[in-house]
Amino acid sequence: MQLHFVSRADYALKEESVSIKTIIESYTGFYVLPEGGTNKLALKGCGEILDGHTQHFDYICVAVGTGGTISGIINASKAEQKIIGYSR
Repeated sequence: MQLHFVSRADYALKEESVSIKTIIESYTGFYVLPEGGTNKLALKGCGEILDGHTQHFDYICVAVGTGGTISGIINASKAEQKIIGYSR
C-alpha cells in the first residue's frame, strides 16, 4: 500500500483539482478516502475491532468524531451489547 497525502485545501477541491486528478491517473486499484475516513469499507473495517476478545463485553465505549467507528462497531455488535459513544 502506498499513501499519497494532499493538503486539506487541495482535498476540499478534489473534484476540480488538477493535482489530485494527476495523482489518481498515476495509480490503478486506488481508493480515495473521504474526509473523516468514513465510507462502506471503513464501516466494515471498524466492525472488525470486535472479535473473540470482545464477545463477552456488556458495554463497549468509543470516542465519536464522524461516526464511522461507532457505526461499524454497532453493526458488528451482538444484540445484547450496549454501545456508548462519547463526543469531545
